[in-house]
Amino acid sequence: MTDDFHKTGRDVAETEITWGYRLTGLQTLGLFLILIAVLGFFQIMFPLLLGFLFLTGWAVYLWRFLSLWTFTVPQFLWCCGLLLAVALVTHLLLNGLYHRIQSTRVDHVQTAVTTKWEKCWTASLLVLVLSLAGFSFALLGLKQTVQELVTTNERLLLVHKGRGRYRRNETRYHLKQLGLAMHNYHDTMSRFPPGGIFDRAGQPQHSWTTQLLPFLDQAYLYNQINFEQPWTATDNRPHFENRLPVLQNPKLNYDFQPGDLRRDDAHRLKPAHYAANSHVFNVNSAPKIEEIRDGTSNTLLAGEVNSQIKAWGDPTNFRDPTRGINADPQGFGSPSTGGAYFLLGDGSVRFINEDIDPAILKALATPDGGEPVGEY
Repeated sequence: MTDDFHKTGRDVAETEITWGYRLTGLQTLGLFLILIAVLGFFQIMFPLLLGFLFLTGWAVYLWRFLSLWTFTVPQFLWCCGLLLAVALVTHLLLNGLYHRIQSTRVDHVQTAVTTKWEKCWTASLLVLVLSLAGFSFALLGLKQTVQELVTTNERLLLVHKGRGRYRRNETRYHLKQLGLAMHNYHDTMSRFPPGGIFDRAGQPQHSWTTQLLPFLDQAYLYNQINFEQPWTATDNRPHFENRLPVLQNPKLNYDFQPGDLRRDDAHRLKPAHYAANSHVFNVNSAPKIEEIRDGTSNTLLAGEVNSQIKAWGDPTNFRDPTRGINADPQGFGSPSTGGAYFLLGDGSVRFINEDIDPAILKALATPDGGEPVGEY
């Protein structure tokens, strides 16, 4: 009886220990399965996400930047013709190479094999190459966005806005395009464009942005303007009703503020959301790079404006940076919190805080003042 009792107790204990090991084993197995599921999820999702970026990421960036490009019909036809020529040459080269390789092979049954390179193969290969190029373009765009987020001086209060970072990138891109156009103009004319062209009677004729049209892919529009007449002449006015995307600030949700310009049917002029530095560009003032004695990297050329906006053809589209940033309706400003973007003489674009030392801002505004420029 006692032996049976001890035997039963021992069996119960062994059973509990066995079930304990079984429960631990089940838990381990469950954790292992969860780990496998998680790894499998990432193994499945990561290629899917990567593939999605591969297939569509380039298209997203291309769609965004298409709004910044202006194409004429001849340019579009030229691009299409160039693409067709590349496809034709590629197909002929691949067809010849494939024919040479296949002609050296002998099938077990037939003495010859197909030596024709199909057109659909060339098309697939070109699509693959373009997708790879677009994928690289998307990765470069992501890298630029991350780099800007890490290094920018702009306050991060705009990060929560869905398209805020992209709009800041687009603003910088616009100013860089204007800087490139200014330097190309300088290379051609040996000087920058005048801030505003005025006749001998002091009447305004044309603006610095109008002079830059050929260097902004707007040569066709430039050639239609009669420079013997002022920009407000009857024959010229319709040309200035064309919207120039490079002069549009995507952060502004209006063309002109109320009171900036009459908005009746007779006034359909399009705005310039960027103005020139009046210390460099002024009435019939066309400076040379060597005249910027403070250094091109220490001199402002243009910047954002958000009030008292003028049409892009207005010859008086320049203002004084020393009025402050976001401090004066007739000065420079931006809808961005804390400052505005400016184009410098070396072609770089910097975000300058609105609380910058006025002495430093004056040193940046003057091209030959000799003032020291500190950190900003």
